[in-house]
Amino acid sequence: MRLCPLLLIAACLALWACSEKNEKSEPEAIGLPIAQSAVYVGRARCATCHTEEAAAYANSHHDLALQSVIPDTVLGAFDGSTLEHDGVTWTFRREGDDFLVETNESGSTIGHRVAKVFGVAPLQQYLVEFPGGRMQTLPTAWDSRPTEEGGQRWYHIYPDEHIPIGDELHWQGINQTWNSMCAECHSTDLVRGWNAEDSAFHTTWVEEDVSCEACHGPGSLHAQWAEAGGIEDAPPGLFLVAGLGDKDDGKWVTQAETGLPVRIPARSASAELDTCAKCHSRRRALTDGHAPGEPFLNGYEPSLLLAGLYHNDGQILDEVYVWGSFVQSRMHAAGVSCRDCHDPHSNQLVAQGNALCTQCHDSGTFDRETHYHHAAGTPGSSCVDCHMASRDYMVIDGRRDHSFRVPRPDLASVLMAPDACSACHAEGSSWAAEQIAEWAGEKTLPPHPGEILARVRAGELEALDELEGLIQDKSASDIMRATALFELGLRLEPPHMGTLIEAAHDSSALVRAAAARATESMPPESRAPLIGHLLDDDVRAVRVSAARSLASAPLTSLDPSLHAAHGRAVQEARNAELANGERPGSWLNLGVLEADLGHFEQAEQATRRAWKMDPDLAAAGVNLADILRMQGREEESREVLIKALERHPNNPSLHHALGLAWVRADNPEHAVEHLGKAAAWDPSDPRLALVHGLCLSQLERHGEAIFALENALQMAPTNGDLRLALIDSLRAQERWDEALTHGQELLRQRPEDARVVQLLREIQQNADR
Repeated sequence: MRLCPLLLIAACLALWACSEKNEKSEPEAIGLPIAQSAVYVGRARCATCHTEEAAAYANSHHDLALQSVIPDTVLGAFDGSTLEHDGVTWTFRREGDDFLVETNESGSTIGHRVAKVFGVAPLQQYLVEFPGGRMQTLPTAWDSRPTEEGGQRWYHIYPDEHIPIGDELHWQGINQTWNSMCAECHSTDLVRGWNAEDSAFHTTWVEEDVSCEACHGPGSLHAQWAEAGGIEDAPPGLFLVAGLGDKDDGKWVTQAETGLPVRIPARSASAELDTCAKCHSRRRALTDGHAPGEPFLNGYEPSLLLAGLYHNDGQILDEVYVWGSFVQSRMHAAGVSCRDCHDPHSNQLVAQGNALCTQCHDSGTFDRETHYHHAAGTPGSSCVDCHMASRDYMVIDGRRDHSFRVPRPDLASVLMAPDACSACHAEGSSWAAEQIAEWAGEKTLPPHPGEILARVRAGELEALDELEGLIQDKSASDIMRATALFELGLRLEPPHMGTLIEAAHDSSALVRAAAARATESMPPESRAPLIGHLLDDDVRAVRVSAARSLASAPLTSLDPSLHAAHGRAVQEARNAELANGERPGSWLNLGVLEADLGHFEQAEQATRRAWKMDPDLAAAGVNLADILRMQGREEESREVLIKALERHPNNPSLHHALGLAWVRADNPEHAVEHLGKAAAWDPSDPRLALVHGLCLSQLERHGEAIFALENALQMAPTNGDLRLALIDSLRAQERWDEALTHGQELLRQRPEDARVVQLLREIQQNADR
């Protein structure tokens, strides 16, 4: 059996996804003419008419998102206070109007002048300037909560971690660079301005905080029309984004029980959600400078419910903000929008306590002890206690899950996810599940889609059919269906192709983008008939996903009518990486794209740049070696890998790549050494064990191959390629009974594979002799 060539590895691959229904946006609703032709005029001009909104906005979190350094804006105690963390002393002091932070981290004391203050509650952070236009976020923050809540102190935002200099998460590293990681959502009309020529930021903004036009778009034409006395006959598109010109806002009626309003019917919330999502989501930018009013997915690729970011059931885990949880919710499906609960100008809730929820939910039914089963006024009696669990980020910043889920302690062990009940009750999930079952009586709780994801991620082959059902279930949220497609793409086999075809024509851009990415595990020549049409999709994020997948596909496999769209979408994919050009991973991704297109010179340049920017980026060494290999430069390829291993001697990807290089050089003894190290250092990757086992078999070391492959199968029991390689080694040693057992299991996994049927027949014949 021929060894598989090394696949390009794209580190820091974009967190991706997409959005709402594939409907063309109406300029009147989202203000596209304004965004295209107007200019920014500043808050003061807006406030001359919008006095109430301006008053509400003053001193809001948006208003105080980023501030210049003056005594009134600095909350921290710069009075000689010190903070000890991980053997490093931080000192905070003041010299006149300068606020200084000193650290002895590098061995000698170095002082940094605070350039900007960042945020206000429950913490305030501080920015310091570095060469190349960078501003970095200090890891020491001021806890601005009241003293009685444990605040008014300095603390370290990574209290339990040792983060060395050079780590990307270190405060001087790329993941703490304000220009690229924070700035866009703390200022108005911000352009990161990374310049690849001088490797520097030239960041610009109109107003340093999140002002009116950050959400509503540039207002010059609107202001001119208003100042000219126009009130009624506004031309289409003159009203700005986020609903200011939304004349179809539904009819508000008052609930008799609470006196609170309910909108009938629900308005379209897509433009409003797109406005908020650009900052309140875990996403990756596709452009540098996304104009307010443009659809969210034309500027960003938001993350799906990926393992490590979310729990199996979609609860927030990592710092994913709000969008990803909210779009899972029944509230979102019903048309509820952000401003139904949050005043967009003051950033405060529009009602307090359970009254916020009883704007829509009948208080006589839900704001009762018979519903929440806790004493009124105690923890557990508030709607958010059970339906919006909170998780702390940056140590003290509690953020609520916006999926508005029903607590499911009965599934906690299956989902490997927390439940709201056990967060308060030490008795645990089983006890809580019994309590809920007693309250519910004969009512049965429905299955949860997270159960399917949990089983698939645990390697249960039988769950793939249920995963297909989840993808096809239009009652499930689009983000859950798209996540299921992502998981299917990791395990894509011919029986599931019909589902993929349907998904590529789905009404949800989120699902279409996921379908495009799922095809990356298919042979390149098979992709174009399935997703070629997505190159001309209305949504940029979908087009970019399709371009990435089809870059390695032969152009001849694509309908000629789509060749021009292919070129445009590929350029959009390039631009998406260049828009994030301050990150080595983006150059690495660009190298992958160019290599897939057969542009090896450009691929080599991009990959070498990534490696130069981050010498610890081992994936750059792997990719560069493979790009050289594709050009027939085998000796240079091996030299790159050997050099990379000097810096990363225990990196499994580098050992795997060098092992394959020695295979191509017809040196299996050298090859098996490195392939064995790769498999040993990353037992979670069955591909590494497979190639190691195949190489052992090639050397006729079948006993070692059997041992290695059996161990790998314990980690990945549904991996058919591992089992097939094991069967080959068992046959070589004439261990027919064992081969028969594995053959029968392989047939159970691949019942329609004629090759497996024939193989099993041959094994059976030998076993019967």
